[in-house]
Order: sequence, then structure tokens, then C-alpha cells
Amino acid sequence: MSNKKNKILVAAFAAAALLTAAGCGTSDTATEKKTPDTGKTPIAESLLEKENPSQLPQERKEAPEGKRKLLESMTAAIESQFPGETFADIPENEVEHAVSGFEECYLFSGRRSETGKEYIAGVSLEEENPLEGMTCRNNASPAEYVTSQFADGEFLLLEKSGQEDGGFSQLYDVLQTGERGFHYMLDVAQRGNTLIMPEKTPFLRVAMIKETIPVIEYIPLTKEEYTALKEDKEREQGDKTLLLCETKETVQKLWSDSLPDISKEAVRLARERSGYNAEPFHQEPFTKATLQIQIHGELREETISNREDVEKLHDLLDEMIPQTETMAIPSGAYEGTLLLTSQDNEVQTLHLGLQGESIVAGTSWFAALPPETIEKIWQQFSTIEGWILYGDQVSIQMNQDTYTEEDPSITFKLKNETGHAIDYILSPIFYKKEGDSWVMLDSIAGFCGVTDQLDGQEKELAVPWKGAFETKGPGIYRLEIQVAPETVLRFAVGAEFTVEEDRER
Repeated sequence: MSNKKNKILVAAFAAAALLTAAGCGTSDTATEKKTPDTGKTPIAESLLEKENPSQLPQERKEAPEGKRKLLESMTAAIESQFPGETFADIPENEVEHAVSGFEECYLFSGRRSETGKEYIAGVSLEEENPLEGMTCRNNASPAEYVTSQFADGEFLLLEKSGQEDGGFSQLYDVLQTGERGFHYMLDVAQRGNTLIMPEKTPFLRVAMIKETIPVIEYIPLTKEEYTALKEDKEREQGDKTLLLCETKETVQKLWSDSLPDISKEAVRLARERSGYNAEPFHQEPFTKATLQIQIHGELREETISNREDVEKLHDLLDEMIPQTETMAIPSGAYEGTLLLTSQDNEVQTLHLGLQGESIVAGTSWFAALPPETIEKIWQQFSTIEGWILYGDQVSIQMNQDTYTEEDPSITFKLKNETGHAIDYILSPIFYKKEGDSWVMLDSIAGFCGVTDQLDGQEKELAVPWKGAFETKGPGIYRLEIQVAPETVLRFAVGAEFTVEEDRER
């Protein structure tokens, strides 16, 4: 499983790659110019071409409303991290000049603050990464902007050259998570915190794993608040996940010193404003464990509760070794969230990655496990393991976008890109979306769990609909069936469709 995990981490969880073309393929005649330290590629006056120029769009696409709202969400999230700054639109002609070569594939918004911070945000209009298979040639130097891509090219961020770190780089890890990161940034701002280190005020630096992302939140303080926290006599043993800083220049000194004590009031403030939790992991008996992961465009979850599996997981977690000297900036990928529920319904949260040895309790209590033990923990959850390995290779595609409650069956294609035969079970489960949740439909007809095999890449299938399930009127529905690319790995694949009023009514 480790080789496949390597591939997944590079493709889905790597830190933001920088390009106009870093991530674009380059030919022998293409030149690439990188700025020091960042590895970013300038793109002003660049010529970007598909390997097959005939595939370039000939007309500018009208941006869907959903993409416009997504772009608004992105700019709102970014600007929320600059409290006190007022941003306004950059003239359209300036934006068009800066994004020449991208304008057919992205929707852009250029923004500039009163203090001179300047950026252009972009949202992809394509289903696939528009930067795949591109070459680049730079005809002018220096460039006006440097460009970063996030979430496999779904989002772009162009930063004005010469902005001596306007703070945008501190948002890269969160931007890499796309919409989830936007919501998180807005939440940070609503709590009065920032992800960008304050320059003119003291602050409390809080290092955490939040939303599976290694982050540092900063709680701005007045000079009076800073003095009160510094002089508070009630103190407890701290660690470097929580630092009280007078200025940004003092961060490195505090980090270099021995583990500092921290006032109890500072800990309370971090808990209140950031959800900070550095309580040690308590290895108490738990009755069930739930593992969650966001990968291949879906949030997957699996729960184990039988005694044998729970005891085995308990033994694996017993190998944890606390890490008192945590890193200055939490690093690595923490794709998995493990929720352990005790008999009295108390829940402990652990964060772990597909690779590496770090595991984190709460938000900020760091420990280590042997990498082979981490892998065994993932293997305890077989449907998630199957989805990780094959979720991007097995899928279903609805034959129609819309159906009615009167349609006798739902038809779809089962697609297989594994390169070998897979098994599937045509015992359908349907859900209807109710608010933010999916509600399973009751089955009227019984379905046998008979296993069939798909030898090729695609197969037309159908499942009964009218009279087979208790439908719930017009709305968004989801169909799922079980597939098994390997004998011991079985998981659900699904697709959404819309149910409309009967066309004959």
C-alpha cells in the first residue's frame, strides 16, 4: 500500500506547487525563471500553450454563477486575514494584461489594498487541471506577478512582484485545501484571529492541527493584554505549540530557548479563541472508533465497534511515544481524523497521516508511532483503505442527469480504470439530500447481494426504481453500489442525480 500512498500524497496533499508553469511541462525551447527562495515562476508577458494548440478554446466562456460565488468566497477568505486593510478591485484592463494566457480557463478577480498589497485570485472553469500539458516561455523580465496553483490547479493566486512577503505565503497550506480552507479562514477571522503574523501588535502564537491542516493561528493582543499575560503568576508547564510574543522578531528567540512556562490565562485564551487542546492522550478503553478522510473529492468515514478490531486498535495506539519538543511550525500531512468513543460517550480526537510517524491528540499534543504501526491503523478500516487505493479508478456515471419518481429504473455506467477485473454487487442504496445531510431511502423490494464481475473498462447497468424504494419527491439523490477491486477491499462508489416532477403531469 505504501507505493500507492506515495502517489496519493504527491498528487493530492503536497504543498502548493508554483507555476505559471511549475506544474506545466516544459519543452527544450521553453525557459523557466525562478525567483530566489520560493521557486515561483514569473508569468507576466508569458506565452502559455497547450501541447496541442488546436485544443485551445476559441471563445471566452461565460462563467457559471457557482464559479463566481466560489471566487467571491476565495477573495473574502484571503482578505479576512488582513484585518484593518480595505481592498478594492484592480482595473479590468490591468487584470487582463496580467493573466494573458489563462483567461479562457479561469475566472479572475484582481484586488488591491490601500497599503499596496495586491493579488489576483483565479477559479478554474475546467473540470481537469487547465495547467496540465502546458509549456511556457517568458518574454519579459522582471515579471509583474508570480503565480501559485492550489488544489490541483482549481485555484490560482497571483501575487504582485516585489511585495516583500505581503503575508500571502502564510496562507498556502490552507489554500491548498480549496473550499474547505476558505471556510476555515473565514471562521478564523470571525473569532478575531489571523493566519498571518501581526506586525504591529503583540500576539499569542497557537500551533495546531485544525481541519487536518497544520496551521498557526495568531491571537492579536493589546500591549496591556500582553503585559497581563506575561506577568500572570499562575503558570503551567508549556510547550512550543503556544508562545506569547511581544513582536514578530521575538518568535525565533522564544523558539530557540528552552521550553517556556505559559500562564494559565494564556492557555485559557487559546482554548477560547482557537479551540486549542494540548491535553495528553488518555489511553482509556473505547468501545468504537471512527476514521474520516477527505480524498478523491469525497469525505469518507468508517466505524469499527466489534471487540476484536477495537482491541487490536487499542494495542496499536499503546505504542505512542510523546514528543515534548514539537516543531516550530507543525508540518506534514494529517489526512485522517480518528475519533475514539468511550463507554460514557466521551470522544478523543487523533490526527494521523497516510505516511510518517506523527500522530496528534486534540489539536496540539504531538506523539510518534512507527510508520508500520500507522499503516496498520489505516488497514483496520478496510473500506477506507479500498477507497484510498482505488477511489480515483472506479466510479459510476449516471446515464441521465434527471429522472422522475415514475421512471421504472435508474441506468448508469460502471467504470473501471484499475487495469484488472473487479467485482461489484448490484444491491443499490439510495439517499436523498436533506439540508447538509443524506437520508437513506427505505427499500420496498429486497435485493440480493450477488457478486458479478466487470472484466473491461465499462459496463451498462440498471437498478429498479419505481416501486422498489420509498422516494421523497423532487430533489437531489445519490445512488451507491459496492465494488471490490481486491478480494479483501470492498467500498461504495456513487453518483448524484436529480429527481424532477413527472414530465407528463
